[in-house]
Amino acid sequence: MSKLKVGIWMKVSTDKQVGDDEAEEYEKQAQAYAESKGWEVIKTYHYEGFDEKKALELEETNPMFNDVANGVIDCVIFSKLTQFAHSTAELIDLVFVLHSYHAKAVFLEESIDTTTDSGKVFLATLAAIESWEKEGPNQLKLLIEAGLVD
Repeated sequence: MSKLKVGIWMKVSTDKQVGDDEAEEYEKQAQAYAESKGWEVIKTYHYEGFDEKKALELEETNPMFNDVANGVIDCVIFSKLTQFAHSTAELIDLVFVLHSYHAKAVFLEESIDTTTDSGKVFLATLAAIESWEKEGPNQLKLLIEAGLVD
C-alpha cells in the first residue's frame, strides 16, 4: 500500500462538551497515529456544533467529502465514533461513502482502523448488527407466528 494521505476530522462542540485542551489533545493523537503508520497528514477539518444533524446532511462536511472524492485524502482519522455518527446505521452509511471512493476511516478511541483486516471485519460485524436492528424484530415475529420460537 502506498503512503496514505490523511485528513483529521475534529468536531468541537459548541456547548463545550469537549474543551479546547481536549480537542487539541485529540488532534495530537490523530497526528501521532498517522505518523506511526507513515501516513501524511494533508488537512485537518475543524467543525463546531451540529450535534443533532447527520454528517451526510451537513454543508460543513462537503470540503472533507470533496477532498475524498477528488483523491486529496484517502483516509480520515476521527477521535471517536460519536464525533461523526450518532447511530450504527449512520456510521455504516458514512463508511460506505468513504469506501465508494476507496478511502479508509480510523476511529482512535474505539481502535477501529479500516486500513487493517480486523477493522474491516469489525465494520462488517457492525453492518450485520445494523441489519438485524432493522430486520430482526420482523424476522423474530415471523418465527414466533410459525411456532418455531417461543
